[in-house]
Amino acid sequence: MDIQLNVKDEILEVLQKKGLGTHTESKVSASLIVMRGVSVGVTDIYVSVSSRTGHDVVSEMRKIEVYEPLSLHPEGLVLAPGTQSVVWVDGGPTIGVFKRFGSSNQTVVSVHGLVGMLEANFPGNTSITVQMVTQGGRVVCSAMMDVFVQVPVSMHLNIKGGQLAVGRQMSVFPVGSQEDLFSFYQLCTSYKWTVEDPQVLTLLMPEIQRKQMLLIHGHLQQAAIQLQRV
Repeated sequence: MDIQLNVKDEILEVLQKKGLGTHTESKVSASLIVMRGVSVGVTDIYVSVSSRTGHDVVSEMRKIEVYEPLSLHPEGLVLAPGTQSVVWVDGGPTIGVFKRFGSSNQTVVSVHGLVGMLEANFPGNTSITVQMVTQGGRVVCSAMMDVFVQVPVSMHLNIKGGQLAVGRQMSVFPVGSQEDLFSFYQLCTSYKWTVEDPQVLTLLMPEIQRKQMLLIHGHLQQAAIQLQRV
């Protein structure tokens, strides 16, 4: 009997174990075959058997998906207690699976199991994990990232080099030494922006930007900007 594995597309590389050779043809005769993903995509495979009488027996089609490695973003995160953040997923399988998020320490950071919404509760550190799970509960693959929760101790203004041409505008926003920007914003209900010399810099604060950043309009000379938490 002649057993053949038929691969519909070339996203798979078929390795024939016995001869230790590599075969990329769509049909490979062997009783034991190892496949390796070459490019991302979905393809169909089936096995056919040719008997000595000339009759072919064909198996049912099976889908195989080749996917990029699963990863969580950002790679690491620092939050302040009481703040929230969303992590997102790249890669991983897409057929017949769903995402399941978890936290190794729910006391420090709790996470919504299906959407990846994090909530920082107390100072400490934890690992956030995402798993791609089949409907039957089998974990196909997983990825992990570290999250640190700490109280912000220092902030400074990001002014992009501290130089601005006359008549031009640029955004200014507060950052911490490690904290994510949203860690600082969500702890404050209002900001008070001040400029040392209003004749040098004009503050432009549309209501939608008041809690996050301001635009400064440059005049000749230089001035100092301050931010106070209210």
